[in-house]
Amino acid sequence: MSLEILQPYKVSMVYNDLNQNEIYNDISYTLETLTIIMNDVFNKINYRIINEKNKLDTIKLRINKCKLKVDEIRGSQNATTIFSTAKFPTSKILLSYPTLFSEIHKVKNILYRLSSSSSL
Repeated sequence: MSLEILQPYKVSMVYNDLNQNEIYNDISYTLETLTIIMNDVFNKINYRIINEKNKLDTIKLRINKCKLKVDEIRGSQNATTIFSTAKFPTSKILLSYPTLFSEIHKVKNILYRLSSSSSL
């Protein structure tokens, strides 16, 4: 069984054996790439949180409906027969749970050009 390592993002290194302008270009590119990656990761996390909250809200609604039905039956003096299935209603094939990085999108490259006369 082979395991694949999921690496959805790549960040280039800044090498110190370049001239000063090239180092500034590399630093700018790397920082911009890191910013894009951080925004993408946090957007994915926020999207997942919203989806999971929506799932919890639907479960809470179902629980409240069941509580109302139980309370309605509880006050009754008549004999009540309840039929329920022995299994949880679900599909025969369970879908795999999507990971946070199951959909990989390529980060676009940004190139910076600094003139040789500019000083930082």
